[in-house]
Amino acid sequence: MKERFEFYDVIFSGVTVETHKVINGNGVRPSFYKTQMKVQKVWKGQGVTPKVFIRTEVESNSCGALSPTIGNQFLVFGHLKDAGHYATGGCSIFVDLNQARLRQTNDTFMAEVWSALGTPAFIYEK
Repeated sequence: MKERFEFYDVIFSGVTVETHKVINGNGVRPSFYKTQMKVQKVWKGQGVTPKVFIRTEVESNSCGALSPTIGNQFLVFGHLKDAGHYATGGCSIFVDLNQARLRQTNDTFMAEVWSALGTPAFIYEK
């Protein structure tokens, strides 16, 4: 599991503050969700600030994911796009922790992830 983590620039948990869909009508770039997150804990990523933006593709064939639910907590594995902006989605580990707890799905996988993550490098908020 730790080898998989090396692929990502950032690993953090945070709560969705706001999100909106950005429509790209030119057909060259897919539409995406731009979501502001309040960061809680950081496992990887020196430059992760208390508030960041993540970009999640809309189309599933572009590693898309559902629009993050405002107020829900997410575990985000992402790639740096530019300062304070990261990309994540269905091809990354991008988990709505509120939904995972309700559904109790992927318990074994999530147990492996939490075990491999260990203690956060720093905490903004519990």
